[in-house]
Amino acid sequence: MYPPCMFGTRQIEGRAKELMAAGSPEKALDLLRGMPARRSTRSLERLTLEARHQAFRKLASTISNFGPWPPEHDSRFETVAGVPEIDYSELTVDALRAGVIGRGALVVRGLFDANSVKVLARAVRSTFREYDRSDHGRTVSRRSRWLDPHTLGTSAEQRHNDRRWVRKASGVLAADSPRSLAQFLAASESSGAIRVIEEYFGERAALSVMKTTLRMVSPQRNVEHAWHQDGAFLGRDVRSLNMWVALSECGQHAPTIQMLTRRTPEILGSGGSESIFSWSMSTSDVEQMAGDEGIAWLHFNAGDVVFFDHLNLHSTAVRDGMTEDRLAIEAWFFAPSAFPEDRIPLLV
Repeated sequence: MYPPCMFGTRQIEGRAKELMAAGSPEKALDLLRGMPARRSTRSLERLTLEARHQAFRKLASTISNFGPWPPEHDSRFETVAGVPEIDYSELTVDALRAGVIGRGALVVRGLFDANSVKVLARAVRSTFREYDRSDHGRTVSRRSRWLDPHTLGTSAEQRHNDRRWVRKASGVLAADSPRSLAQFLAASESSGAIRVIEEYFGERAALSVMKTTLRMVSPQRNVEHAWHQDGAFLGRDVRSLNMWVALSECGQHAPTIQMLTRRTPEILGSGGSESIFSWSMSTSDVEQMAGDEGIAWLHFNAGDVVFFDHLNLHSTAVRDGMTEDRLAIEAWFFAPSAFPEDRIPLLV
């Protein structure tokens, strides 16, 4: 197959549509992924999103469970106080497993370089600006560069309701901005993160449309009762890895994340008397559970990342005196062999 750069945009788009119609979405995806970013168009970005969804469906029909989970890990972080952290140059699959499976999370400093941070922070701000003019995706200009709401998986009314809920939680679905998602995946590839994530799963990775979110969190947000494990609504037996990417300083002037400093191997009880959701826990409940080990208040510089899975107990964290918005991208990856059925898959 000739490289995409030898053909015009319309030729590439037409060929990709032919491949998808012929039942080869994985080939269409390979073709579209080879397009230089400078030649990207709204229609190509939308088509790439659809190809990722169809390619997952084809792959999923050919795979079965890949064996026991979680995989073995070493004890390199066993005596580390708080959440373990490493430099980006130290990120390997063994370090990732030791952090996430052994201790519940792993902070990786400087995984995304300054240029990637600049590109992605602009994408987040631009997407929020266009989203907030769109009636939750219902009135979108054809000339919009950053907003092109997805039509995957559910009814139009359900997608509208989902978008309202996500926006209320200070997010916009990355799949509603195919350009932002494409830029994020390109930066993740160049950082080496995708390679390590797929080694972690032992299979090709997939993203969830419903869980991969652009974030812009105000310091005025009330998060008192927002402690949770994502497994409370994803299920216990999925194989997940959340890559939470800071695109601004977090923890001093802008909201951050706080989490329990140990791994919880099961889904905990939730929905106590002070909780606002059936799947959440109150701060007082978590403080009692943490005991002497305490709770980690994480500090990030732009480009830092924290990895954790669906068993991690965590919350957005805000203190009085904060003045800046928190910019971040929360990307939930899953193993295709154990993907949560209702979360709308995209093959990476």
